[in-house]
Amino acid sequence: MMRTFSKFKPFQIRQSDGRHRKFDSLVFANIAEMAKYATLSEADDKLADGQFEVITFPHRPKWRVLLTALRATTQGLGDQPSVSSYRFTTLKPIPYQIDGEVKSVDPKTPVTIECAPAALATLG
Repeated sequence: MMRTFSKFKPFQIRQSDGRHRKFDSLVFANIAEMAKYATLSEADDKLADGQFEVITFPHRPKWRVLLTALRATTQGLGDQPSVSSYRFTTLKPIPYQIDGEVKSVDPKTPVTIECAPAALATLG
């Protein structure tokens, strides 16, 4: 983990409004917790509402990234914005992870993240 963390590099995207932003991480989630320890959001667990939370981690020194991770596991990250769609364009190749699979997006690729309300049947 420490080796991976030491090689970690921020990435930059162009948002739909044209602004360039640099992030350490950008998480799209429809669940409040990650890995049973980190509380990402205070949002309700309404999986079929057509909304997801956008959790942004702007680029910061690595010691601040560690403090944010500690805060996520102890007190949570608080309220996060809920949206039904998020658009941006990559500027360089960017790795991404979906359900444990790591892949990459080519540079200058327009990306749209959308939520399909009630697309999966859930129990409970």
